[in-house]
Amino acid sequence: MTEKSDRHVNSSTDCAAIDQAVREAMRDEVLSHAREGRSVPTFRDGRVIWITPEEILNRFSPSLPGREEQPRSISSDSEGH
Repeated sequence: MTEKSDRHVNSSTDCAAIDQAVREAMRDEVLSHAREGRSVPTFRDGRVIWITPEEILNRFSPSLPGREEQPRSISSDSEGH
């Protein structure tokens, strides 16, 4: 049995909110690993690489001036690797 909802859902707004929440959760978890001294694997140029805690903290920590607040992905960097 399926009931129709009267609630109108703006799917693009809902998707944007979900995407933002997922990005924030991923960022928080990656930073948590880095603070505990653990590297994090990611996929770059068709290969799995490990990102060191130092690199993670330098790239994604919100408390450091000039750092990215909302990274597009953990594997993005300014050198295009």
